Amino acid sequence: MKIKMFKKLSFISPLIAFPLVAVSCGREVKSSDLIEQDNLLSSDQLITNIEKDWLENTVAALYNIDLNNAETKNSYLNDLQNLNTTLYENAKLAFEMYAQTKLNSDGYYFFTQNNTWLKNGILNAQENSQLNTNILASVVPNEEAFKIYWSKTETGIRNEINKMLLVLKYFTISDKEQLKITIDNFKYDSNLKYSLENYNLIKYSLEKRMVQIWKKETSSAISKDDFFIKGYGFIKNVADFNAFLENTTEFTKTLPNIQKLTNNNYDLELKGYAGFTSNVNDYGLFWDYDSLSKVKPETTSYSLTGFYDPTTNKLLASLDDNNAYSPYTDNASTSDKAIVVYLNQIVPISEAGEGTDLPISEDSTETKKVPLLTFKNTPYGTENNIAKLSFIFFNNDSSLYSNAQSAFAKLGYKITINKAVSQSLADKMKEKNFIVVE
Repeated sequence: MKIKMFKKLSFISPLIAFPLVAVSCGREVKSSDLIEQDNLLSSDQLITNIEKDWLENTVAALYNIDLNNAETKNSYLNDLQNLNTTLYENAKLAFEMYAQTKLNSDGYYFFTQNNTWLKNGILNAQENSQLNTNILASVVPNEEAFKIYWSKTETGIRNEINKMLLVLKYFTISDKEQLKITIDNFKYDSNLKYSLENYNLIKYSLEKRMVQIWKKETSSAISKDDFFIKGYGFIKNVADFNAFLENTTEFTKTLPNIQKLTNNNYDLELKGYAGFTSNVNDYGLFWDYDSLSKVKPETTSYSLTGFYDPTTNKLLASLDDNNAYSPYTDNASTSDKAIVVYLNQIVPISEAGEGTDLPISEDSTETKKVPLLTFKNTPYGTENNIAKLSFIFFNNDSSLYSNAQSAFAKLGYKITINKAVSQSLADKMKEKNFIVVE
């Protein structure tokens, strides 16, 4: 009895066919070879590899790349910039955001990993030398380093980037019919609250309540001596804000350029950068549809970015001698209760104009104007910032990959496994939402 091996996972858009092993006659025969093969096919490593292949082929297909073609696959690994500029730029940005997250925990992360990968034969001596030439401690590796990491499957970096790209594609699903397929009870009628463009990102940002924040931690006391000697009182510029953080651990913390989301110079000048915080209910911020739908592009009474004034419970978009504020709730206080905060609130606002004409119900010809929330006319509305937000949310919420995987499985991006080939593999994989067992 001969065992015939078929080719590895191939992609047939949007369905992935996965013929693995077949027996040359129709009878079930438990030969030692077949048992060994069945054990191999149901191994945890193979199951992990199947999911990685699903992810890679799905992301490639979403960028209109067919990895079945050997020449295309080679270009995908070694010349991505010329194969698909959009994928290249998105992948490079995802890598930079990924790298910054790693470096936040360990400034020597890539030096350590390179040595490990060299010892394990994943990198050769020349590649390791190139990487060490292009890498500095606590600095995001440059473009040449990215290209090497992208080409090396075994580092696992490309797989992480692909997860981030899948989440980006999930967040930017903007087609009404696709949203109906992927979201339970989605209806395109006058009850709609969010623009179709980047619908999932808008919805998620309101649920997450995330801000990018600079602040003096409450544990960093400001003494009465400091107050009287340095004249702490009203904050009218960046220097005044930063003065509150002198002699604290926060003073050395500044925004990494890759995480810059607005055009405000304040973002790069302020000390006390604390990254991204979720589930924020302070600082007088709006998070509900009713309030945000009244914030128009021309609105000046509410700002998404600025210095928090505890007296008015609002953000001040800019400061000067005539527009200063006290960080103390009680202006007469000289205690250590100063609330020194600058933040960017990551939320959509109302679209421009009177709103979008939406049907009263899906089958109705009668329409109603509804102001939909959108990232347009916010600091985050550019294509590059939409991608940054997607990657930031991914780095702060591991469940997003599963959500994206589920959505694209519903859209038909699946692997088909023939249980006649390996019943044990089929049994292990059948609960995966991207698997079809035949």
